[in-house]
Amino acid sequence: MNIGAAVITAASNYLNRSAGPDFIKSKEIIDAGSDAFAAPGANEMWLCTIFGWTLLGLGDSEAVNFLTRALRLADRLSAQHVVELPLRLLAIAFAEAGYVPEAGILIGYVEAHLSPFRIESVGQAWVQDQLDRAGLTTTTSERVPLKRGEIMNLVTRIERSITQESTAMPS
Repeated sequence: MNIGAAVITAASNYLNRSAGPDFIKSKEIIDAGSDAFAAPGANEMWLCTIFGWTLLGLGDSEAVNFLTRALRLADRLSAQHVVELPLRLLAIAFAEAGYVPEAGILIGYVEAHLSPFRIESVGQAWVQDQLDRAGLTTTTSERVPLKRGEIMNLVTRIERSITQESTAMPS
């Protein structure tokens, strides 16, 4: 557990710098402590969140896998303060993959249901900047799912679609 906490803290320090995230340094820390992923529970949830964010910043398509894993773990642990961040990061990844309407639905859900749980940090400025660049704003209320299960199903559907697209692409 201590290794996981150390990796989470060190890597997130590189994501939450006032000069902007240093994704390369964050990845180096996570790679060096990769055995920390063996710890289930809260540490795994945070490691997947931080690693997914890092990979997203590096433009690595594996980000979606780690962010959806983080989301599911946070959901299982009823950690609403963590659910919020992977959903915002997944919205960025989904928009980058061409799923802009679905990304907008995620942001609408986050703003309608999870914004009070947002952990304010310097790194959130980067997240918001990416959302703004993608043109993602809160969608109209009739398009925002009211139930958590609807959001989880949407995430699963888009994750599968992105995964199928990436495996179908020639090397």
